[in-house]
Amino acid sequence: FPAQGLTPDKDYKILFSGKHDSSVMGVNSGDYDGAAVASDVYHRMGTRGQINEDNFRVIYRSQKFPTSSFSYAYDLEPKFRDQMLKCFYDYRFTPEMVKTFDGADRFVPVTYLKEWEVVRKVAEGSGESFNRTAYEKESAREEAARKKAAEEKAGKK
Repeated sequence: FPAQGLTPDKDYKILFSGKHDSSVMGVNSGDYDGAAVASDVYHRMGTRGQINEDNFRVIYRSQKFPTSSFSYAYDLEPKFRDQMLKCFYDYRFTPEMVKTFDGADRFVPVTYLKEWEVVRKVAEGSGESFNRTAYEKESAREEAARKKAAEEKAGKK
């Protein structure tokens, strides 16, 4: 968060828990001092009783952004792409899903350039980015962690 006067690796250490809810639980248990998480995940955890929101202090709120999405390859056959998109946009969520997603009742189109700009800026401010190189780096890190866990498990037998 350089725009807020906070410098990564000086004012805070960057760790990746792998999931927003894991980050929230890490702060809740005292494993992390703070975490950048999607507010809808955080509030849903409070509503479900997984955390007490009064035990947290929110220090920054970004503009709203889509927290999950479906994507497709840019080179899909156009007729198939259009039929697939129509299925998504025609679908209406069940009442339970509407409740879970704060009243949203359908999928809406989003773009990487516009709606995900705030996410890219947060990532870039922490020294990461959403590009192929970053994806490959994270994939390699995850694979190394899986391999290490498997080796440790095999060593305990």
